[in-house]
Amino acid sequence: MRFMMLMIPKGYEAAAPGTMPAADAVAAMMKYNASLQKAGVLLALDGLHPPSMGARVSFHGGKPKVTDGPFAEAKEVLGGYWMIRVASKEEAVAWATRCPASENEIIEIRQVQELADFPADIQAGDYIEIGMLGAYGAAMKTRFNGFGMADAVVVEDEPMASLYTGTRRDLRKSDNVVKLR
Repeated sequence: MRFMMLMIPKGYEAAAPGTMPAADAVAAMMKYNASLQKAGVLLALDGLHPPSMGARVSFHGGKPKVTDGPFAEAKEVLGGYWMIRVASKEEAVAWATRCPASENEIIEIRQVQELADFPADIQAGDYIEIGMLGAYGAAMKTRFNGFGMADAVVVEDEPMASLYTGTRRDLRKSDNVVKLR
């Protein structure tokens, strides 16, 4: 199962553009990130700049409206995230409890919706073309369920790069791989 661990730092919603964490906090977090990677559970991670450098697109009445940050109504904002693959929510919680977060930070843990979580009629949906794959320019098609896509693509039983990590490894046994014909 894949889980996102969402870092929510209190006060970050009002942070000035370019605000960065202290060097000692970064060092501690890098050590934690290395432990996730060494355990083989880390799929992706990123820290995010403050909302004052971002934008929001809302769709009131079906029309897009862009609002530049900061966002006055924001009570909690994301400071970063980890995408991990573990066997259970309890294991994801255990990893979150090891994070060297400060007392003003919260980690929210959310399971990623996989295609297998949906009813059979949705799982059997149409294939759509989503882009080009690799230097050979092979057309890439994957099942799209409105919420996400496969972890990886396998063409003619050859493993291709992971969509999350860019790594080339044997992904044929992954629980969320699309095989192209």
